[in-house]
Amino acid sequence: MNKEWQRQAQYGEYKIGNLYEPNMIKADDWEYAMKQSAKNQEAPVARLLLHNAELALVTGKTNQAVLNCATATELALARGLRLRLEELGTNANVIECVLKRSKMLGERIRLTKELGMITPSTLMKDLVEPRNSIIHRGNRLEVAQAKRAIKLARSVVDEYDPLLDYDPVLQQIE
Repeated sequence: MNKEWQRQAQYGEYKIGNLYEPNMIKADDWEYAMKQSAKNQEAPVARLLLHNAELALVTGKTNQAVLNCATATELALARGLRLRLEELGTNANVIECVLKRSKMLGERIRLTKELGMITPSTLMKDLVEPRNSIIHRGNRLEVAQAKRAIKLARSVVDEYDPLLDYDPVLQQIE
């Protein structure tokens, strides 16, 4: 069976629900989203990108899913790096310079390691390399690759761009 037929078969399995079940949303996240929606507030961009990645995966658009995951991860790491550098007492101008010089995802991941931040060990292999294969070589990714990318991106976004940080009421509870 050639690759295109395999892809179509996998997509067909999506339609009957055998391949991918999106992550269940946590009750706190759902409550937060409903409150913000009632105020006509838009969700944080990294969260929107993760949502779009899951929608893309469910409809068989694996490349789109990985690209959205990579961008969500990049945003979350930028935020995490900024906070880490602030914790270390780094001058605001230096922080801006560091973030401008580390615009690429791979570079941001290396910088997080240098600063002692925790990131998944397979981030380069399962997110950056697939993303680069799409961008630089035009490869089409398999479902399993996109699923791994979503899982990794979600863990990074949850760690470095948590919803709690966007809601002053929730911050007071913790």
